[in-house]
Amino acid sequence: MKNSNSLSAEVYINTYNIEKAISNVFNYTTREELSFDVQDTFDAIMAEVYEMRRTLKPMMSEENKIKVDELVRSRK
Repeated sequence: MKNSNSLSAEVYINTYNIEKAISNVFNYTTREELSFDVQDTFDAIMAEVYEMRRTLKPMMSEENKIKVDELVRSRK
């Protein structure tokens, strides 16, 4: 069974993946091509992602923080 620190790290990584997916959508299209509702929804999702990440980071162990940082750097 995973401990809460590793679960926090997994959720943190998943929020990064959500942000990356939304960023990829914006790379394929300009904001002007998206409807206002879609832009508003993406902005709300990104706000939630940032809030989740802000909440999760203090719960992760230092070892997991290092692993997350390495993973984020490797996916850029």
